[in-house]
Amino acid sequence: NPGNFIEGAMGNSGTYQWTRYGIPTVAYGEWHHATMSFDGADRRFYYDGVRVGPPTSFPGPIHYTDQPLVIGADFGSTPVATAFDGVLDQVALWDRALEPDEISSLYNGGAGVTLP
Repeated sequence: NPGNFIEGAMGNSGTYQWTRYGIPTVAYGEWHHATMSFDGADRRFYYDGVRVGPPTSFPGPIHYTDQPLVIGADFGSTPVATAFDGVLDQVALWDRALEPDEISSLYNGGAGVTLP
């Protein structure tokens, strides 16, 4: 976590947009909950169940016709660049934007939940 930030990016065939979100220092061996939610107009980033920064508008929909979904790295010409140096666990996608209380419930005070 050099610089104490995390980035969230989305794109479609006409737009690629990323935002850098400031987060607290992450110590080696600590687990954290990161969520990005998109409601068709705005995306929101949550860290350990709490929204970080203001909503960011995005001219949806999200789609690429010939590009892969990348989580934990940035899609580049290699094809994947700047990979996350850590472990990702229980990655999940929903077909709708999650509400803040749902995201907080998933974080569960740091205990997490078992996904179905």
